[in-house]
Amino acid sequence: DGPLKIQYQSYIDKYNLGNSIKILGYKPNAYKYLSCLNLFILPSLKEGLPITILEAMQSCTPIIATNVGAIPSVLDNGKYGTIVNPANAKEIATAIKHHMDNRELSLSVAELARHHVLENFSCSSMTNKYLDIYHKVIQK
Repeated sequence: DGPLKIQYQSYIDKYNLGNSIKILGYKPNAYKYLSCLNLFILPSLKEGLPITILEAMQSCTPIIATNVGAIPSVLDNGKYGTIVNPANAKEIATAIKHHMDNRELSLSVAELARHHVLENFSCSSMTNKYLDIYHKVIQK
């Protein structure tokens, strides 16, 4: 949803992309749909630590995201997903084509990303990291 939805839908219709691209609008619990996607693309101009990236990693969905906020750190500078410059549609398009042309590689990177997020960003992992910090502070 949003102010550009009609414009984007007209592009999809104009170029007969309706079988490949769907604009679903707002979905509660959207993470449930991630495993059904061929790619997760986050073309943000500004971010902190987007939970959607972590959810895409956990769902083993290949990722293309912009070089903003904590995204490069979470994706380990491209090890766990493709990082493109913000506001660069040509780079995003090139990355999409690369992923579609190299599907096996994309899926193997996504599998690595899944293991990385489960080891480093799961609830239990984050809890243990917080506990470590608290113990260090208490010991001082």
